[in-house]
Amino acid sequence: MTTYLIGRHKECDIVLDDGKKSVSRRHAILRIHPDRSCTIEDCDSTNQTLVNQRALKPHQPFYLHAGDEVMLAGKVPLQWEEYLHAGRGRTAPLRNEATRVLQPGEEQPAGGQPPRRQPTVLTYTVVGDFLDRILPIPGLTKNIRLFFNLHLRPVSKILQLIKQPEAEAEAHPFSFLGFAFVFYFGVVALMSSKLESQGAGQDSQDDLGLLKAFVDYPVLASVYVAVVVLAYAWVAYHIFKRVAPKPQSFQQFLKLTSLSQGMILIHTTLLVFILILVATKADTIGSNMMAVVVALLLLELVMIVYFMVVNIRSMRKFWEMSWGRYLPYFFLLGLLTLIISYLLEYVFMGIVA
Repeated sequence: MTTYLIGRHKECDIVLDDGKKSVSRRHAILRIHPDRSCTIEDCDSTNQTLVNQRALKPHQPFYLHAGDEVMLAGKVPLQWEEYLHAGRGRTAPLRNEATRVLQPGEEQPAGGQPPRRQPTVLTYTVVGDFLDRILPIPGLTKNIRLFFNLHLRPVSKILQLIKQPEAEAEAHPFSFLGFAFVFYFGVVALMSSKLESQGAGQDSQDDLGLLKAFVDYPVLASVYVAVVVLAYAWVAYHIFKRVAPKPQSFQQFLKLTSLSQGMILIHTTLLVFILILVATKADTIGSNMMAVVVALLLLELVMIVYFMVVNIRSMRKFWEMSWGRYLPYFFLLGLLTLIISYLLEYVFMGIVA
């Protein structure tokens, strides 16, 4: 059995300190049992441990399922994900199963629920704590955690985040979009320097077009991308607020745009990275790697389409519209966005030319 002590004390396995001492020095214990089940136990903490908004009784182990939401001290949320077990090669869909408390002295049952389940892992803290140690950059690990958490339940997670007045333990949506921008420009700069250092032909570098301009003029490029996103958000908001059954705030819609567009931007960046590898395959990768590159390219195309669908679904739920009423206006938005993007790109390339 693997045991993790969670708390504010430096000797805990998972150290959580929000600076307000709301988390107890030894707040809770997380156990992963030999039969692959997982429990959490409150250590009689001052501000309690909540699972799915229910306070746990002290010193009583509580079974966790994938999708359960744990809150420490009412302020520190922990995000759970299903763990892929190599021996079985799948995850268990247990989002709707009941969770129960072990009675004092009761042993883990040999059959039935919970052994059907794969173990859950505390990705918010276990992975995040590791990243905090090796990459002590403020805000970085929060955005990385948010990126992976959005893959689990993207639509519900996005809507949950934008409606929170304060998400103390999550990256702010605007911060996440900035993280996506930095990631984008970092990859472009890396690949541009790689092309130049390896002496790639001028034709190959000219083919980069807008990407090369982004590297040469980073400040203007940042303004350009920000204007594109803001223009999209402004046009979309003013289209849907006139036809939606209920009014929504522009700030919340801008948060929605920041999260959904950030996901698309990150996956597009990975796609661009692969495309540049393909364009320079003669110098950077051998022909034997082409099958791998093509497979990755197809995977990224699927991911981009997937998060575009997430964007469509999350916007529809945000505006509370039926599909029949929503889709015509969404296609109108797509057409206007395409026109605006081309105009802004034309202006940007004219400035840097």
